[in-house]
Amino acid sequence: MIPLFYALIFIAHLFLLYWMLYVLKYAGLMNFMSVMLHFIGLAIFGSGLIITSALGIKHIQKSEWKKKNIKK
Repeated sequence: MIPLFYALIFIAHLFLLYWMLYVLKYAGLMNFMSVMLHFIGLAIFGSGLIITSALGIKHIQKSEWKKKNIKK
């Protein structure tokens, strides 16, 4: 379960990086509104990724802490 979470977060980061590079490469060919919508999408996706990563790591740490303290 834990390696799957890390793999999904890694893939999401790679997707975000690809999307950033795509927008930076083709921004000169897009109109202003399209570029703005891409940057708004990048901001929303990036902040969601940060929040999801933090909550996931918090959940993993809590479950590991509970397992560790139950055994004592």
